[in-house]
Amino acid sequence: MRRIYWVFCFLIVHSTVFGTGIDSVISHFKWQHTAQVLPEGIKMSVPAGFRYLQQQDSYTLLKELWHNDVHNGTVGMFLPEGVNPMSNQAWGVTVTYEPIQEDFYNRIFDYDHLIAERRAEQKGRMLVEWMVPPHYSMEDHALHYPWIYKKSATDKGIINYEVVLLTDAGQLCLNFFGDYDQLNDMMKSMPDLVNSMHIHSGLRKYTGAIGFVAPRNAVGISGIPDLLDAIYNSWLFAVVMICMVLFVYCMQYIRRPNTSRPRVMVDASLN
Repeated sequence: MRRIYWVFCFLIVHSTVFGTGIDSVISHFKWQHTAQVLPEGIKMSVPAGFRYLQQQDSYTLLKELWHNDVHNGTVGMFLPEGVNPMSNQAWGVTVTYEPIQEDFYNRIFDYDHLIAERRAEQKGRMLVEWMVPPHYSMEDHALHYPWIYKKSATDKGIINYEVVLLTDAGQLCLNFFGDYDQLNDMMKSMPDLVNSMHIHSGLRKYTGAIGFVAPRNAVGISGIPDLLDAIYNSWLFAVVMICMVLFVYCMQYIRRPNTSRPRVMVDASLN
């Protein structure tokens, strides 16, 4: 049975000697700068400062030049403009699409299970950690899986920051990968690249029940707690409780007996 991965690791193999064969392969890449159409009719723009490789060229770069396993749902990848794919400054973002599998939503929010599974896969080769706690963003209906792979405890590590956009039909995954030194560039570019995915009205964003959310002590990239989400959730809870109290009070007021007249009327004329 084929195992299904929601997150996957790209380990970049940099070349220090550029042979004519590698240069020839790269020279034949068809870099895209115009809008693209992804599976399910999802439209994607290419932000300024980036170039895009379609499926065939991205497979060539990932598998033949970087010697990585390629997820079979990969449809293309972004790379920064002006950066040689074989240089030490290279980093990128793969774009992967998968239709929803059975009990998909029951598994993708089980963060403890996901990291235990990944550690078992990399046992004896790489240390797998969360760079920051994984979380679900209600704002963009996206899961954030900030993986980091290390050769040793003192190693800076290789970043694999996954942003998974959820819909009722499938998952569109952006995997930001590169050396730890490229982390700042990745994080600065993340909003533009995530917003470059335009999910049309016929493919609704996933709005179902969320099984797991970020811990309350979740820390953002800058090391500052995400207070905005906490405040928003606290105010929402307070508003709901106030509405419930007002509703109960109004119902009691409406049903309150009228004390301006006696409950029992006695007709004295009968005596």
